[in-house]
Amino acid sequence: AISVTATRDKDLIAKWTDARKSVMTSLSALKPGCSSVSLADDMGVPVSQVPKAVKAFQEIAAKYNVTVATYGHASDGNLHTKMVIDPTDRDEWDRGVQAVNEIFDVCIELGGTVTGEHGVGISKAPNFQQERASELSSIRAIKKAMDPENILNPGKLEQWEGAILRDLRYPCPEYMGNSPAAKNRS
Repeated sequence: AISVTATRDKDLIAKWTDARKSVMTSLSALKPGCSSVSLADDMGVPVSQVPKAVKAFQEIAAKYNVTVATYGHASDGNLHTKMVIDPTDRDEWDRGVQAVNEIFDVCIELGGTVTGEHGVGISKAPNFQQERASELSSIRAIKKAMDPENILNPGKLEQWEGAILRDLRYPCPEYMGNSPAAKNRS
């Protein structure tokens, strides 16, 4: 950090908090008709690698012609990205998904993780499996020992072919019915 500012001023704290909370909605103004979506969110890298990660994210965004905004808790290496895309445009989704996978790859290559504070869930399961490939059998054994009936968060670490958030929150019409999430909805 170049500088750090701390305050106990309640008005200033409220102003900073409001700015943080308005990131997602204000991003949609970047591209009329588009939405800020959480395709790659909540990654972590060592603090010393934050500048490299942010630079790489922007290079990836340019490569795939998508808009990626990065924000988060940079002081502890926890990064959030939002893509600003048209959720009904299949081509833009495809480019976004390719970008997401490369963003996650960068985090892993820099010694980080695909999930910093919010957990794995369904959408990051394939990337988490890539990151933790050597540990998956142990993770599954612990899960089976602690939850033999598989009633706690069932299916979250299963291999979800192509299960990106697109399939869960922002279904592109062309994708409906083609994803595990869509099939589970019926």
